[in-house]
Amino acid sequence: MKGGRNLTSLRITSNHIKRLPALPPQLQQLNVGHCSKLRTLSALPLTLRQLDCGNCPKLEALPSNLNATAVSQLNCSCCSLLKSLPQLPASLLELDASECRSLLQLPALPEGLSRLTISSCRELTELPQLPASLRSFNCVDCDALVQLPQLSHTGIIELDCSGCDLLEELPDMPDSLEILLAGEGAGTVAGSLYNLTWLPRLPTETLKQLDINSSHIDELPSSLPLLEVLRCCATYIGQLPALPSCQVLDLKECEALEHLPQQLPSGLTHLDCSDCSALEQLPVQLPAGLVFLDCSNCSALEQLPEQLPAGLFELSCGSVGLWQLPEQLPGSLICLNCSGCRALQQLPEQLLKRCAATDNETFKPRRQLRGQPLQGTAAIAV
Repeated sequence: MKGGRNLTSLRITSNHIKRLPALPPQLQQLNVGHCSKLRTLSALPLTLRQLDCGNCPKLEALPSNLNATAVSQLNCSCCSLLKSLPQLPASLLELDASECRSLLQLPALPEGLSRLTISSCRELTELPQLPASLRSFNCVDCDALVQLPQLSHTGIIELDCSGCDLLEELPDMPDSLEILLAGEGAGTVAGSLYNLTWLPRLPTETLKQLDINSSHIDELPSSLPLLEVLRCCATYIGQLPALPSCQVLDLKECEALEHLPQQLPSGLTHLDCSDCSALEQLPVQLPAGLVFLDCSNCSALEQLPEQLPAGLFELSCGSVGLWQLPEQLPGSLICLNCSGCRALQQLPEQLLKRCAATDNETFKPRRQLRGQPLQGTAAIAV
């Protein structure tokens, strides 16, 4: 590359280039991401610290001298023809090989590696031993993976193994773990660990987020004192543990759940217990800071607490056997969904006055229904 021998950073974006010329000997950063026709990379300078060749769908291999470089960050994601990686440099800290859909195996991982992302590597069936230095591990949608390697010796803080459909069990977790995502993610295309029937040893004193949506798990640890987010939708959980720090509780479609603890966590802001068909009642007193409550399609539920939290923004209680709503609804309420409540005879006077006070038609019930069933009334924004 004439005239560029002293370059330390080089970025090339091209839809035409198929191979690179010789690279500057002092180069430290090389970015050839999104070179759609690039097939080969030339030998890498030993000074190189960052290599980004992501989204190069024609790239068939990485240079064999990669292990001799000083690369600490390697992004080869979305290189769909890569079947293997060369020996990795000892300096490597972060590896992103996500969506390398032809990748059959990983090489030995460097002892200093702290972040490993291999999501949607759909041909990977096994993984090498993970280094003790690892802090973040993402293997979402590795749906040919039948087993995870041992994790308890690592320093992993966040593990996301959502969508690894063949996993039937998880190894014991490290004491450092704060986030475990092993379920169907809300708003994602990741599948669930449907075959997972029990949880391994969890670090209950550090865990802050647990997602086991759509698994076959039916029991949680007796106490999760620091857990802030629990998502266990469509599981067989029948009883909740002590959750003193919980802020988000997502229990949708937990059909075995018959009751909630009478004293929910004081810091709870989000409660979704919709489609819990066996749930007969809510706690008499809900947490004062609750802003979102969804108990729709809880067919056994016949009433709401007499007093709802003063700061509640959104209430969904559609298709529930309610015959009345609390007379005093929170002044903060901006959305109420009571569609399909066929036993509901009337709306609170307070609510009707608020609806009548606005000229915006979208803030009015479709018809005033005092003294007659709501018969599928749509959601009301108030």
